[in-house]
Amino acid sequence: MSITPQSASEANHPDAIQQELDWILASEPIWSSCPDREIPWSASTEVRTAHAAEQLATQWAWHGEPRRLGRRFEELLSALLEEIDTVALLKHGLAIRSGTQTIGEIDYLLDTGSEVLHLEVALKFYAGMAAGRDRTRWHNWVGPSCQDRLDLKINHLNLHQLPLSQTAEAESALSTLGIQRPTDRLGLVFGYLLHPWQEPIVLPNQTHQSDLSYWCLHRDYADAFRAVTRPFGSDCGWRFIPRDRWIGPAAQAPDLSLIPRRLPRPEQADCYALIRKHGEHSEVLRMFVMPDQFAEQALQASTLKSET
Repeated sequence: MSITPQSASEANHPDAIQQELDWILASEPIWSSCPDREIPWSASTEVRTAHAAEQLATQWAWHGEPRRLGRRFEELLSALLEEIDTVALLKHGLAIRSGTQTIGEIDYLLDTGSEVLHLEVALKFYAGMAAGRDRTRWHNWVGPSCQDRLDLKINHLNLHQLPLSQTAEAESALSTLGIQRPTDRLGLVFGYLLHPWQEPIVLPNQTHQSDLSYWCLHRDYADAFRAVTRPFGSDCGWRFIPRDRWIGPAAQAPDLSLIPRRLPRPEQADCYALIRKHGEHSEVLRMFVMPDQFAEQALQASTLKSET
């Protein structure tokens, strides 16, 4: 029986995958549990991202690509870590069990040469709610589904995921694999902080932003697109970015005008990148267009009690 590839998505072309890998390699996280510590791969000077991209493209073509962006990010990072000479990937996705019950999973165990590091990572997109300085508070940053918040993710990392490697159950699992108990732990949240288009930019406390992004309601998109493109004039245009290409910047020519006449209503969130028309078609910023009911739902989500 002949075997045919399972995926023909443009997102799974080696060039697109390499763009994602290069973005992960160069990007700073939104949040770090230890901001003074270098990211494990930051000291690497020669990383074969093209080789890793080819391998992932082949793997995903025959076996199917990850359906969730978070899982795609993990597979990208795993492939990247395999190509980095300054760290050794000891284990990815180690389930920790108490009897027959799984109590958690350790994302990555890395040998940095001087220690074993427990690394937890996440890819997130959070829209800022509330006005002015209130957006410095973590709970006012809500995911497009309104089921996730920045404060909940950080609390889960600090209170559940990072301490997991220090439990007796983890020690037993690590001993079985012949892996030393980690001597340090690091949690990183990558992704995009989406600012309300009509408000001054205010970052949540203890966070960092590399890639400029905004959000607007569908009913406001014409005014929002006009406002954020004003500094760039006719040198740029928009391009719709499918969800499976949200990781890393777009590098394709724009195919929409500065103020599109009509945009489809998003089911949850649609991403549009403002891209330079000339040169390498570099991405300038992003606009996430949300359903008209998003603001009300997200404000309700931001007031729900934190797990702390």
